[in-house]
Amino acid sequence: MGKIKRVWNENKVLLVLGIILLFCIGIIIAVSIVFGYGSHKTDLDKKANINEKVLVEVKDKVEKNESVKSVNVKLKTKIVYLNIEFAEGTKMDNAKKIAESSLSVFSADDLKECDIQLIITNGKGYTLMGAKNRGSNELVWGNYNTDYLKEEK
Repeated sequence: MGKIKRVWNENKVLLVLGIILLFCIGIIIAVSIVFGYGSHKTDLDKKANINEKVLVEVKDKVEKNESVKSVNVKLKTKIVYLNIEFAEGTKMDNAKKIAESSLSVFSADDLKECDIQLIITNGKGYTLMGAKNRGSNELVWGNYNTDYLKEEK
């Protein structure tokens, strides 16, 4: 017992700092385990219950337009990606209307369950992106460079 008192008296500051250090390391480990390695899953980890037929119908509806070169529709978790490539000379305003019309294929339940990402490209190399969140009834288009949206003369 005498040795412990002697060590304590000679090294009080170092021993207190060591105890504080061990306490902090314990808290860091506990927080890391709880927040870093927990079994939490987000809603986006689950796949949407959209029938594959609906995705095929969307693709067929868009491909019927003569100005469409190619269409790619895929579902990843709760996001539907719709990539549409239009022929050169297609006005972006018309392309937007065609892309927006593809949303009519989805049921109201489908639109409430997933997000939709629209990507429009044309032969001139322009890309326009739009998105519809499941919590919203509105399709929002990106406003990156609107010069090419103006009607050509």
